[in-house]
Amino acid sequence: MLNGDWRFRYYPCAETMPDDLPEQMKSEDCTIMVPGCWQLQGYGTPAYINYRYPIPFDPPFVPSDNPAGVYARTFHIENKKGWSWILSFEGVDSCFYLYINGVFAGYSQVSHNMSEFNIDSYVCDGDNELCVVVLQWCDGTYLECQDKWRLSGIFRNVYLTKRPQKHIYDFRVETFLGETPDRAEVRVAIDTEAPGCLSFLNPDGVTICSYPFEASPESRIVIPVEKPLLWCAEKPTLYTLLLETAEESLADYVGIREIRIKNGMFLVNRVPVRLHGVNRHDFDPETGAYVSPARMLEDLQLMKRLNVDAVRTSHYPNAPLFPRLCDELGFYLISEADIECHGSADGCMEDNIQCIAAVCAMPEFGPAMKDRVLGMVARDRNRPSIILWSLGNESGYSENFRVIMHQLETVDPGRPVHYECTSLTLPGQNVPDEFRLRSRMYPSFEWMEEYADEQEALPPEMRRPLVLCEYSHAMGNGPGDLEDYWRIIHAHDCMMGAFVWEWCEHGISAGSAGKYRYGGDFGEIVHDGNFCVDGLVSPDRRPNPGAWDMKQVYRPLRVVKGRNGTL
Repeated sequence: MLNGDWRFRYYPCAETMPDDLPEQMKSEDCTIMVPGCWQLQGYGTPAYINYRYPIPFDPPFVPSDNPAGVYARTFHIENKKGWSWILSFEGVDSCFYLYINGVFAGYSQVSHNMSEFNIDSYVCDGDNELCVVVLQWCDGTYLECQDKWRLSGIFRNVYLTKRPQKHIYDFRVETFLGETPDRAEVRVAIDTEAPGCLSFLNPDGVTICSYPFEASPESRIVIPVEKPLLWCAEKPTLYTLLLETAEESLADYVGIREIRIKNGMFLVNRVPVRLHGVNRHDFDPETGAYVSPARMLEDLQLMKRLNVDAVRTSHYPNAPLFPRLCDELGFYLISEADIECHGSADGCMEDNIQCIAAVCAMPEFGPAMKDRVLGMVARDRNRPSIILWSLGNESGYSENFRVIMHQLETVDPGRPVHYECTSLTLPGQNVPDEFRLRSRMYPSFEWMEEYADEQEALPPEMRRPLVLCEYSHAMGNGPGDLEDYWRIIHAHDCMMGAFVWEWCEHGISAGSAGKYRYGGDFGEIVHDGNFCVDGLVSPDRRPNPGAWDMKQVYRPLRVVKGRNGTL
């Protein structure tokens, strides 16, 4: 792990940085905590903005007066020769330049995806100097206009991994149920430069079977499982996959489960499931965008107590540990790509909500959008808790999204793809909505009933389930109308559930217990006030009254009066 105190220097304008910056940083006196956000550690100003951009709208350009934070630290390695050295950043906002021993070693931009570098040719035995130059804004800022505190820096874990030069590059796990429930298959595809052995262990840790595999970019193994214990939110049963070569061992959990849409119903393990959900940002009142493992666990345990069984990661992939905890504790996840262009509608200076698609429709942004979606999938495709991929949030709709959706269904056909803004194209465009499910935010009850009637009038194979990816805003005395929503959801097979906006209030600690700051409290000119204080629980995770109301509505058992006095 490379977390901890790093040497740090802040530049209000990146253009004032000296050319020999990596050399100068060897003796920098100031330090900063990594992971963390520099605005919460005395550098620059936090800004809470709902949907507007923090910079003038001129895609893909950003202001030349662009703040920068420069991070540096020393790390020590031994016996470099014969090994491969992988440097991993779990999250950096917004982009960064990497230097190893004063030599430029790489660049990356996407705040909430992994960025990994092979640094074999840059390191040496002994002490090595690592320097990271982070810019507050880049053209990726136009794809990250989420409703959140706009914070910068290395805000997730950083670590160095020592691997054999010939190692297991990647592996993919898919699970399939047989025609009868007493049989399943686990299919494993391994991209490896070294031969080895695969072992599959049951939930008690007993080895069920072992298979050899060859050095191949597509070594495939099919594991039959008799009387499988299936994974679901109620019983998150996990098997273990172990991959071993002569020089390394990798282990991962496997949840045997099947996601399917059939006759307009959303099925998990061929059983209709309704998602009792919340939307969750990665947020902590003390550390901002960095959330500790203890805080993640606290969130999930509290959700369990409030009858929540599903989470939408709003509006980017949450930290890598979060879906793993959902695997273990039992939650259904909608994992959302780090794409939101909400400020486009405001930035175009036109009275037309359709202009929200202005950025996502630009051909220049197509490759970046694809990279963000496929990067999310590459990181988490083996997680059984993830039941839907979401292409992003409130960005309008364009041919870029349609192409990515079809690519994603080819890469991972076992999960449906979610995106809510399929009706918001630029004026004059006609991009077909080809998704297997429908998504809406905050619909009226009348609209939901009309949708259900329309679906029930269609042939079963043409019906599409509906998910409310946001509903029932939990601000102030909210959320309201929960029970009315759920009476409609329970009444129709095509309704697959709903996600309250949102889980946690985003107040930043004011230094004393129970007191928090919101937009405008740091002297920012552009902000959206207390709109960040809109959650079911307070920033320190105390449930608000609306949380107890939701718990009652999300109850897993309902009693219905039947015929002849039966219940």
